[in-house]
Amino acid sequence: MSAGIWKKIVLFLVSVSLLSTTVFASPSGGSCPPKFEFVNGHYYDSWQMDRNSPWGKNGYMPNLMYESIDSAADLAFGWGVEFRKAYPNKITRAGAILSFIQSWTAYGSDEEYVIMDEKPQIEWAWNGDEMAYKMKEVFDSKDLARGDCEDLAFLCGTIYLGAGFDVAIVNPPGHVALLIWLPEYPNANIYWDLGDGEGLGWIWVEATGRRNPLGWTPSDFS
Repeated sequence: MSAGIWKKIVLFLVSVSLLSTTVFASPSGGSCPPKFEFVNGHYYDSWQMDRNSPWGKNGYMPNLMYESIDSAADLAFGWGVEFRKAYPNKITRAGAILSFIQSWTAYGSDEEYVIMDEKPQIEWAWNGDEMAYKMKEVFDSKDLARGDCEDLAFLCGTIYLGAGFDVAIVNPPGHVALLIWLPEYPNANIYWDLGDGEGLGWIWVEATGRRNPLGWTPSDFS
């Protein structure tokens, strides 16, 4: 059996098991489907987070991460818990999570894939659970869940946190990505020090490309 076929079978089995993951809280920002309030040209969710802007007190960076963890944990965090049970080895677990996400998602611009009140959104962010439910919807189809860099970063961050990793959402110019603490990982092209006293050992998780390997920092951000 080829490595490619084996990988697809493993991911299929993981996907089937994740379908039955226990739900811990209300999905997707407190309601499913999520509800948004339009105020002064921007859409706000039930936590009063501005989905059209990353900045300011109510901006989605990095606040959207908190909508799918701790007492608000739901599908995405639950997937992480299942990965932690299925893959005791942390390096194998980290790679399996990224492969799973890349197998069911693809990059999509906000303007093309986010339509609110019949209007394309120039800027938008989905939280981890909203992206997870988009993935779940396509498990039985040939389609993929679409999201841009911040959507995939929040999704990855929530799953990795549930799987027992320390995570950091990073915002280099023009991009949003995830770093996880995994100093023992042998194949990263760069190991980052975030000034947290731990030293080098944060590695990049870039889910916007379906072939990006774990630990690969894009050259634009090196």
